Amino acid sequence: MTWFRERARGIAKAVEAADDSGEALRAIEAKLDEMNVRASEEERSDATIENWKALFSRNRHATASWIRWAERQGLLVRGVGVECERCKARSWRAIGELAPPLTCRGCGEIITHPYPEGELKFRYGATEPLLRLIEADSLPHLLAMRFFCALWAPNFERPSPLFGGYPGVDIYEQDSGEKIGEADVLLVLSSGRVVPGECKRREAGLNAEELQKLDRLVERLDAPWSFIATTDWAAECRAIWPESVRYAPDPRPRIALTADQLLRDHVASYLGVNPFAWEPLDADARADQHTQFVATIEQFGDSLTDA
Repeated sequence: MTWFRERARGIAKAVEAADDSGEALRAIEAKLDEMNVRASEEERSDATIENWKALFSRNRHATASWIRWAERQGLLVRGVGVECERCKARSWRAIGELAPPLTCRGCGEIITHPYPEGELKFRYGATEPLLRLIEADSLPHLLAMRFFCALWAPNFERPSPLFGGYPGVDIYEQDSGEKIGEADVLLVLSSGRVVPGECKRREAGLNAEELQKLDRLVERLDAPWSFIATTDWAAECRAIWPESVRYAPDPRPRIALTADQLLRDHVASYLGVNPFAWEPLDADARADQHTQFVATIEQFGDSLTDA
């Protein structure tokens, strides 16, 4: 609470110094965008296999296969929630910690009855790497790289124009060591040229200053184009997003990716179809696309084996 009060005071001061309501809103959004803090152990969410089955259309095979895959990949950890009968402190214990005696992390005493009588239901929580990914707002970075990798996947004898994508890259001047800028995602093309991108979890995080930094980085890198990305839907984005888009013959084109593109279950470029077009989906289309995205994950889980 002490930490939060200090941050809230900073937000209030920024609002007080703003000139009008528009500036106040942008000041608040900028401050909130800087606040990255993970939940405490008591506040961390977990789920049972029944919760996962609800997401996978009650498909038990797909659910179990996906959970096993997620455990192997270090995304989920299996365990149970434990409550001390003395001080009522709650804690999460991984499966390797379940052998008694269990010591309460709140009062330091032995928990006499850590588990309900007659049952022990496993729950699944996020691992440390996944928590750090969420804490650092890295989902738009990963989804943007997924989009470009899918769009430019090798096709028959045609090689991919994309060599690779790298998140969180700092760019320095070779001779002086001066930092030129930072790319949230840096695409390396097979031609040897690089394309920087600015990624935001929420569309409110983008402002004119961020765009100016991106333009300066594009010029220093002599990048052929750049992109901005957010996991919000295009229909929810402010005017700064579509107004920032620049297509050829502009010498420095810039494209904008939103959930409309990032959550597509199939990404491809067809004759006469621009995969980068700013075309906000309506509410029904957004719901359908989200359902298809979840179904793609379900199909992935259904295709997995126990191996």
